[in-house]
Amino acid sequence: MHLSYIFTLKGYYMSSDDYMSSLECGIEPEDGSQYFVAPFVQDVFDNLIKVDRMDIYDEIKNNTYMNLG
Repeated sequence: MHLSYIFTLKGYYMSSDDYMSSLECGIEPEDGSQYFVAPFVQDVFDNLIKVDRMDIYDEIKNNTYMNLG
């Protein structure tokens, strides 16, 4: 439940570093990459939250701008 509050209020806490890494290297970031979710966060959602608490997963997915798979 605590994670749902954090990710709902601060969606960028679960973001991947693809966007910033591209900018730091002087490369044009992939379109929409600022909304990519870090792989370890996606694993937690897929293997724990989706399995045990689908209601919390749905709530976070419906209330975030991040691309949860």
